[in-house]
Amino acid sequence: VARIVGVSTRAIRHYHRIGLLPEPARESNGYRSYTLDAVVLLLRIRRLVELGMSLDEIGDVLDEDERSRDLDEVIDALTVPAIEAAFPDNGEAHGEGAAE
Repeated sequence: VARIVGVSTRAIRHYHRIGLLPEPARESNGYRSYTLDAVVLLLRIRRLVELGMSLDEIGDVLDEDERSRDLDEVIDALTVPAIEAAFPDNGEAHGEGAAE
């Protein structure tokens, strides 16, 4: 999971200790078993850190309502602003001269 998300295992253990990320269930071999929701939460934490937020600020932002949002809502919230920033003209320039 750490490699997929792009954080260290040490960071993940730290997020568990400070309460940003709930401790997952463990398999019979002792390995942690992360759910898709936990991976999405880790991705959100990583992105907020990249944006310069402190872990305390992230903890305030990620209240229970935020943590339990549907995956589709999270993806929309993360991708729509990125798409709008990448294409500020909403593609209008690409539509000019199109066949009518």
